[in-house]
Amino acid sequence: MSVTRISELRRENYALHKSMAALLEKGDEKDSSNKRKGLSTEQSAEWDKMDAEYETRKAEIAMLEKQADRESKLKELDAARAGREPTPGGDPPTPEQKVRAAHGSALRAFLSESPTNWSEETRQAVALSQKEAPAEARGMGHCFTLMGPRPFRKVRRGSEIEKLKEELRFLGIVTPGKGQETVPEDFMAELDTAMLDFSGILQTARTITTATGAAMPWPKVDDTTQIGELLAEDATAAEADPAFTGVTFDAFVYSSKAVRVANTLLQDSAFNLESEIARMLGIRLGRIMNLHGTTGTGSSQPRGVVTAVVAETTPVSAASPTAVAYVDLVDLQHAVDPAYRPQSVFMMHDTTVKAIKKLLDGDLRPLWSSGIAVREPDTILGHRWFVNQDMDADPPAAAEESILFGDFSKYVIRRVINPVIVRLNELFALEFQTGFVMFDRWDSDLVDAGTGPIQVLQH
Repeated sequence: MSVTRISELRRENYALHKSMAALLEKGDEKDSSNKRKGLSTEQSAEWDKMDAEYETRKAEIAMLEKQADRESKLKELDAARAGREPTPGGDPPTPEQKVRAAHGSALRAFLSESPTNWSEETRQAVALSQKEAPAEARGMGHCFTLMGPRPFRKVRRGSEIEKLKEELRFLGIVTPGKGQETVPEDFMAELDTAMLDFSGILQTARTITTATGAAMPWPKVDDTTQIGELLAEDATAAEADPAFTGVTFDAFVYSSKAVRVANTLLQDSAFNLESEIARMLGIRLGRIMNLHGTTGTGSSQPRGVVTAVVAETTPVSAASPTAVAYVDLVDLQHAVDPAYRPQSVFMMHDTTVKAIKKLLDGDLRPLWSSGIAVREPDTILGHRWFVNQDMDADPPAAAEESILFGDFSKYVIRRVINPVIVRLNELFALEFQTGFVMFDRWDSDLVDAGTGPIQVLQH
C-alpha cells in the first residue's frame, strides 16, 4: 500500500518538476538592454507556490518511507520476540534470548518506574550496567549503560564488509563479545534514527564504532605522485616508499541536557516512554553532532568538515560574493578528483538548495532533477544532495562557505559503544517530574592525505 502511494506521489512530483522547469525556461523578465534576466515577480511567486507543493509532497514521501521501514523493523522484532517464548512442543528460548528480553524489560522499568518499585531483576540489571558507566555519570544517580554494538551502521556490500573488517583489524578496533546480548535494539534504533534525521553529517559521513574511548590513530598516505616503471633486462627496480601520516581520534563527552518528564506520564502505562525519550535525546544529540561535525574547531572538540576542508585545501572561489551561479557548481564538481567524483554528493543549507533549484545550465535546463522511482533521490548535476542547516545560508556573504562537494566517506565519525542514560529522581522533584540525561562520546575529522576528496565553495 505505502509503496504504491510513494510511487504515485513521486510521479506527481516529477510532473510538477517538469512544470517548474518549463516556467524557469520561459522566464520573461528583461534588463535595460532587453536581455533575458529571469523570472518576473508573478512568475517567481508561481514558482515558489509550486516548490512549496513539491516540498510538501516530498515530506509525505519521506514519512511514508520511514513508516514502511518501521513496519519492516517491527515485523522483524515481533518475529524475534516470538522466538523468545517457548512454543507448545517446541524448543525453549535460548539463554541469549532470555538475557536480551530481561535487559529490555529492565530498561523499560528504569525509564518508567520509580527505583523504589523496581523488581530485583531490574535492580541487578541496573547495578551491572552502572559498573560500565563513566565515574562522572555514576556520581549523578542511577545509570543505565547501553552496551553492545550500536545498530547504526551503513549497509555495505559483501566486499566492502570484508575490506572494512581488515581495516578495523589493522587499526586495532574490535567489537567486544561482552554485552552484545544485552542491546536494547528498539531503543537504540529509535535513538540513532532521531539523530540521523537531525544530522546531515551523520547521513553522509563514514561512521566507525569502537569498543572503548581510547585515542584511536588513523593512518593516511598520499602515493598519487608515484607511478610504476619500465625495467630494462637485468635492471634493478627503483625504491619509492610511501610517506604515512595520521589522524588521531579522541572521544569527547557530549550530553543531551536534562529531559524532564512529568511523573503523571511515567505512571501512564499507555504512554510509550521509551520511544519518546529516545526521540528527544536523539534530536538533541543529533543537533550538537551536526553543529560540531560541520564547523567544530578541532580544539577540545571535533574538527568540522567545513573547518577541515578550508584548512587542508584551496577553496573554490565563487563567481559572486553574494550568490551561487551555475559555473560555481561546475567548478566545484571538477575540483574533486575523478577518482572520488562517482560517489561524491553536495551538501548545503536548505536555502541554498532552493536557490540552486532556480538555476539553469547553458541550454536553459534546470540543474536540479526530480527523482521518480521509489526511494530515488533528487539530484543536482547528476549527484545527490543533503541538507545541512549548520552551513552558511543563502544569500551568502563574503568569506562564507556555501556548498560542499565530494566523497564524504573520507570524513570519519568515531563513536564509542556505550552511551549512558542517567535518571535524575530528585533534581525536579518539586515539580513532580523526573529528569533523564544521556551522555555519548564521539569525535570526527577529515582523513585527507592531500588528494582533496571534499571541496568547498567560498564567496
